[in-house]
Amino acid sequence: MDYILNHWRGQHSLAKTFWINFILINLLIAIINLSYSYFDYNYDPRKVAFFVFLFNIFNLCICWPWQMVGLWRSSRRNMRETGKKLWPLLIISCVIIGCAFQFWRAKDNFFIMKENYQLASTPDEKNAFTVTLADNNSIIVVQGFMGYGVSKEVSSLLKKNPKIKGIVLDSNIGRYSEAFILAEVIQHHQLNTTSSHGCQSVCVIPYIAGKNRTLEKGARLSFTSYETIYEDYKVQNEYARIAQRVENLFMRQNVDQNFISDMLDVPYQQFWQPSREQLIAANVIQDIKSFYVENQF
Repeated sequence: MDYILNHWRGQHSLAKTFWINFILINLLIAIINLSYSYFDYNYDPRKVAFFVFLFNIFNLCICWPWQMVGLWRSSRRNMRETGKKLWPLLIISCVIIGCAFQFWRAKDNFFIMKENYQLASTPDEKNAFTVTLADNNSIIVVQGFMGYGVSKEVSSLLKKNPKIKGIVLDSNIGRYSEAFILAEVIQHHQLNTTSSHGCQSVCVIPYIAGKNRTLEKGARLSFTSYETIYEDYKVQNEYARIAQRVENLFMRQNVDQNFISDMLDVPYQQFWQPSREQLIAANVIQDIKSFYVENQF
């Protein structure tokens, strides 16, 4: 506590204030900011969002003002005690520029914190899904949005019913994080995948993870764009990572490379529904005969 107070009062040496309390701490903050973007597919994004929200509050409302005040006071004290002005004035200039930059970024920072708070605290509108068993408990049927918790419910059913051989995916939109986790579950248990009413957008991610993939008559696969209109580099980087992960998954499942390229080139906010013949030719689906026929129940 004394160390923190001494910095606030400007009582540390200028070198310690700048190199340790400013540069080193900001490097640690940058590492943390970089790291949380790499584990959002392995953890519930709501928990990640809550962590990011609290971390941003701490960084912008506590840590950053503490750094700036300490730098300012230490620089002025150094000038009074040593009579030297070059380094203190340079650091004071950095403080002024830093403050101006933060005020300029205030709107964006507020938007980011608001988005993370809403994600962490608001009930997920994409949680309207059902996970049930069919065909004498040998088939899992997933219907509705692919919201948080789908993969957990599927895993729970697999533990209780080891004879499950396949999963029916009838879903449109949802969360990428859940789609990737569900894909890992499907691959781990070597489940077959099919769709009876259609599999759109993120649904194709767990679908392609199936050991054998089929489609019931009338069902379509719809592929969406992995582009974004947001100019923020973090958002663009996130979508690029999603596209890369999708591409890697499709390649591991031996899908034709030309098909993968066409899939990744779908324009923003548009859907691509290839024909059944295209899907078979590209090895997206491997059999026209489904292991599950809904109307038989």
